[in-house]
Amino acid sequence: MSKNTHLEHLEDDILNDGSVGATNAIGFLEELGRMLSQPTSSINITTKWDGAPAIVCGIDPERKRFFVGTKSVFAKTKPKLCFSDDMIDAWYQGQLNQKLKDCLKYLPELGITGVLQGDLLFTDDKKKEIINGESVISFTPNTITYAVPVDSDLGKLINGAKVGIVFHTTYTGTSMEEMTANFNKISVSSTGNVYAATASFEDASGAAEFTADEIQKFNALVNRARGSITKASTFLDVLGETGYGRYLLSGLFKQFFNSYIRRGEKIINVRQKVIDFNGYYESILDKHISTLKTTTSKAKYRTMQQNGLEFLNKNSQSVYFTIATYINLQEAKRFVIRKLEKVKTLGTFLKTENGYKVTAPEGFVAIKSGKALKLVDRLEFSRANFTADKEWETGNTLYLDKPLIGTTGTNQHRSVAITFGRFNPPTIGHQKLLNQVKKVSSNYRIYTSHTQDKKKNPLSSASKVSYMKKMFPVHASKIMYNTSLKTIIHVLKDLEKNYEEVALIVGSDRVREMRTLIEKYNNKEYSFKSLKVVSAGQRDPDAEGVGGMSASKMRTAAQKEDFKSFRQGISKSLDDKETRNLMNEVRHGMGLA
Repeated sequence: MSKNTHLEHLEDDILNDGSVGATNAIGFLEELGRMLSQPTSSINITTKWDGAPAIVCGIDPERKRFFVGTKSVFAKTKPKLCFSDDMIDAWYQGQLNQKLKDCLKYLPELGITGVLQGDLLFTDDKKKEIINGESVISFTPNTITYAVPVDSDLGKLINGAKVGIVFHTTYTGTSMEEMTANFNKISVSSTGNVYAATASFEDASGAAEFTADEIQKFNALVNRARGSITKASTFLDVLGETGYGRYLLSGLFKQFFNSYIRRGEKIINVRQKVIDFNGYYESILDKHISTLKTTTSKAKYRTMQQNGLEFLNKNSQSVYFTIATYINLQEAKRFVIRKLEKVKTLGTFLKTENGYKVTAPEGFVAIKSGKALKLVDRLEFSRANFTADKEWETGNTLYLDKPLIGTTGTNQHRSVAITFGRFNPPTIGHQKLLNQVKKVSSNYRIYTSHTQDKKKNPLSSASKVSYMKKMFPVHASKIMYNTSLKTIIHVLKDLEKNYEEVALIVGSDRVREMRTLIEKYNNKEYSFKSLKVVSAGQRDPDAEGVGGMSASKMRTAAQKEDFKSFRQGISKSLDDKETRNLMNEVRHGMGLA
């Protein structure tokens, strides 16, 4: 197995590998059924933890020294293996810098002899609090909050630990370049300073075993998927060869299905989805054609579009069974997930405006014959985690003045509200901006710039996003981190894949500037039916010298080491220790510390 940098969902295997992938998906499901109903099975299950960042550590096979790092240790050029604090300082800043130093200091205690990959759970950011009336130790490495009773043995272990990490992958090889990953059971024991968990799924209680009735229902779901695959298998092999470039039908089907998952919308009514996919395919090509400048290029893609539509119409029955197969595999997978979720070592919660709500674990990974596939309820995880704030709304969605983007039917799902800013550092002024974005549409995204310099952008984008998710928990799931989206133009080009209408919310002093910019490139770099710029009703909190609490004033306070003034501009979601850490990071980025 290659390096563990990306895992596919079980149902996507039919689009990635055609009929072979379909056979593989059924094989996985059959083994999962055996695992949950019989004493022996050839499949292995690991639990997906919502940890961050990914940590790779162990003994470098060439230098024979202990190292830590992120997935960048596997980079083909300039792999970042950190053997010392100085090397960490050279490559990393902000919170990640300190977390890696903690890992380098404490993880050698585990006696790792090879190379392991895991997800960091906590360093100095765990805390004692009351959740649902119980005193717990909690930590929130990413979206999910994990909690364990303070007075339990596990609670005492975690409370005393300096670092918490869950390992899920082992690597073997004579050099980092030649490393291959496997998901064999990992044997590692916690120490006083390190809480070391493994992702191996263990059901000592038997809570995840199928009853006789459940195995009968599960087998019926698998048989239904097998039946639709029989009628779709030939077509599945053709998908990966029809079209070219990014317009291969296999890739477009995946984008089409993902568009429903991102919206938290269940894929139902197969015959309607056949029609919808034809429309999706046509619109994707129309958008691309509208950006082309030469007649020859336009004609090339117009011919491809016409041929593609003819192909889809000719094979409409096969398209039907392809979509049916995708749905059937999802349903069988979801049935397994519901059983696996019954086994939990730690409590899992989502932080909301009104406290905590119980949520399911992120999901699981199934490993069979060296191949690994994700078992994640994508609809549930999207709804409960990535759009969690919708649960807090009552009544209809709020809009500024009047609806700016579609609010009913299909248009609602093809519309999005966004903002794009420096957030350097994030302040309570930004919180007002984010609240206005949410008022425009419940479907919204928050993007940050990635520029870093000593004058106006002292924080790295990774550090900004980390602090923003803590400062603005209501919006945490909507705060995007993608270093390839460096400008608002890049953001809009990315959004074009799934949306037809965009509302950009900015400070009142930036409306004219941003409207001129994004309209200039509409139908050139991207194409939207509706592209609006909306005033947030206040000046941009990133602007220099604005009234109220601005990023400019916060940088000045940090420069003067005026913690009292700096504290006034930070959300109460951050305690004094975290706020001081943020101020120190700003100072470090300004070259003052």
